Amino acid sequence: MPKKKLPDLSDYHDIEVEKTRKKGDKEFTYFLRVPFEYVQKMEVSIANKPMVNLSSGLYRQLYYSDGTLFDANGARVFIDELLTGKHEMRAFHWTYEKHMEKMGIIDENGLVLVPAIVNGMRDLGQNSWHVFWEKDPGLEFFLEGTFLGGKGYVSLKKRQKDRWFRLLEDDIYGTMRATALGNDFSTGRSYRCLTIPTEGNPTIQNLKFDEKQDVYSSDLETKLSDSILWAVSGKELVTHGIAMDPMDILEQYCGDPAHIIPVSRQKPVTPAESGISDRPREKPLLEKLFEGYPLNFKENCLTHAKGLIGAAKYYFDVVGVDGTSLMILHKYGTLKEVGDEAVRRGMTDGIVVDEGGSIALWAWHHGPNGGYENVSSYFRPSAISLFGIILKNPGG
Repeated sequence: MPKKKLPDLSDYHDIEVEKTRKKGDKEFTYFLRVPFEYVQKMEVSIANKPMVNLSSGLYRQLYYSDGTLFDANGARVFIDELLTGKHEMRAFHWTYEKHMEKMGIIDENGLVLVPAIVNGMRDLGQNSWHVFWEKDPGLEFFLEGTFLGGKGYVSLKKRQKDRWFRLLEDDIYGTMRATALGNDFSTGRSYRCLTIPTEGNPTIQNLKFDEKQDVYSSDLETKLSDSILWAVSGKELVTHGIAMDPMDILEQYCGDPAHIIPVSRQKPVTPAESGISDRPREKPLLEKLFEGYPLNFKENCLTHAKGLIGAAKYYFDVVGVDGTSLMILHKYGTLKEVGDEAVRRGMTDGIVVDEGGSIALWAWHHGPNGGYENVSSYFRPSAISLFGIILKNPGG
């Protein structure tokens, strides 16, 4: 039987797409708005989930005994190994194609099966302050394969399936603790989450997670574990139509403060061995920022940012909502400039889910294998986590 023809982008009359680039810019400003009425399903794909869950993520706050920073570019800790090379630190990533095959968007030959959009969400599983919760995680298995230069870890103890996916830091500092009288709502972090309810349209709201892996609402008192399908957090950018002051959310950028304050040189360098362009991070300044981490991190950033000129510019990936639509914005600039642009585009609430070379958006309508609509100028074609949007057939 011949394969059914998929709808084209033009068949979705109310999807809005805009891609622009000024002369001299390396990055495109990309904007997408998809009405919720077109969305059949949204999901988050996490590579090697049982191994990444409760792992270190990317540590930038590792110090030698003499108080100097171990590596300004970060390291991962896995069992008893310290992973520092770029390829080692991405050992648990999947290609975009593997993620899309697992989500049922493409088949094993790369052919598109359904109209869908896939957006980068690489901070999840990499940086703290990024967590994922799902009502029914299903069964989890360690996937067979080789990691870390050929060493296999398929014999690791299998964990209980977790509804709450988080890094070790988020488990320690993000968990709401219980007392004899019940949950202590003053404990744990409050995460700004894209929330998919069992009924109604998605929202972005504050959520907390307790020791039993239950989830609580924005008033931090109502349990929502039975009324949410899944929720994923990002760094707060727009709340109730107002762009956040970047200085108010510095602690959420502990994964890489270079995204918010100018701790890096502006001129890119390209390491010959990797071909990946990135800005070097100033090690002496990072040592000051991470001193006494995590309790003193925000205060350190506020103190040392005062002596710096201007604000850091980066390429940001924002996911937002306006009540009737999902929106995605990719924009280069300061966090303040990106937040103002998100508000101008109509986001009532928005979160940052990705930065820099992680940024990409793939769409189904670029031929039988689909294609990328937008990528960073130094795109990295693998990820721990991606965000998939599967569309209904128009008129169906």
